[in-house]
Amino acid sequence: MNAATLLLALALTPAAAQDGSAAGFGPVLGFGPKTGYGVLLLAYDVDAEWERELGSLRLGIKGHAVESAQCLNIDEAVDVLAMQSALDRFRGQRVGKIVGVPLETIDDSPRMQQTRYLFGVRQDPVSETPDPEKSSMRPLRPRTRSSLLLEPDVPRPHRLSSRVPLVLAPTLGSSPVLVDILADRAKALALAPKREAVVLAGIAPRSDDERKAWIEQARAIAEAVRAKAGFREAAVAALRDGVNSSQQDSDRRELRQTFRGLARSGAITVVPLSPSAARVKQLLDKNPPGPFYRWNGKGILGDARLLQWIKAAAAEAAKLPDGRKYKDSTMNTLGDLP
Repeated sequence: MNAATLLLALALTPAAAQDGSAAGFGPVLGFGPKTGYGVLLLAYDVDAEWERELGSLRLGIKGHAVESAQCLNIDEAVDVLAMQSALDRFRGQRVGKIVGVPLETIDDSPRMQQTRYLFGVRQDPVSETPDPEKSSMRPLRPRTRSSLLLEPDVPRPHRLSSRVPLVLAPTLGSSPVLVDILADRAKALALAPKREAVVLAGIAPRSDDERKAWIEQARAIAEAVRAKAGFREAAVAALRDGVNSSQQDSDRRELRQTFRGLARSGAITVVPLSPSAARVKQLLDKNPPGPFYRWNGKGILGDARLLQWIKAAAAEAAKLPDGRKYKDSTMNTLGDLP
């Protein structure tokens, strides 16, 4: 090879590499500028079925780095450590922005308020403790770093830290897609919707006051499902665990009164409002409502529209600037400032 040929070959090398990437070999990761956005799926009340679904959702999002933060099967706990670890995993993936997509069906639930605090959207953390039966009652679970059930002597949790802008997308509960999915699930289960009642069963907050607010939002969703699917009546089953005995008795009476009242006029179809359908059924079985009801455990999981909504919500939120109005001045475990 003479000198002229060698120089020509070297000059064509970058173009050839670029053509190879465009042909489907994928971009070469390196130390170039950060481009695009990453998608952080925020999942709550995660059980085995929910975890499998998250794997499918991650695989379905193409062209973007995707991570997920999985919160344990505990009411009103936002796992701060899992969320921060997921954010840290984006560091080697050359993203210019990270969009958090909360897979939460109640838009203003305590855990969403907590999530907004962690993302710097909300100024103050949320204190959502179980209501004690008496002053000597022991805590229902130990305090940990990943719990945001705050008391006056407990320091505020650190907000999430990221070197790139953070944006929190709207919840699934604020989208009409949720109503569409639940309405189709309910219609598929019912025999004659016009003569039946539909009940949305979900995992409610432990605090009585927060539970009332949760029920109000859930009822609005249930009514929208009823109207879209053509059911006679709609109701909500606000289930919770880890509460004191008087709350347990009150919840049990409320649940039985609701189901008995609905059963007087026809059949009952129950659809899980929370993504973790298995846990909803466990709580229903623990506090049997009495009358027979139809149930197949299918809620939002496994519906193709969930993935479509995630993609659309992330793409729209990615257009926004850094959503952090409030930041901590302390460093995270990696020595970075937020």
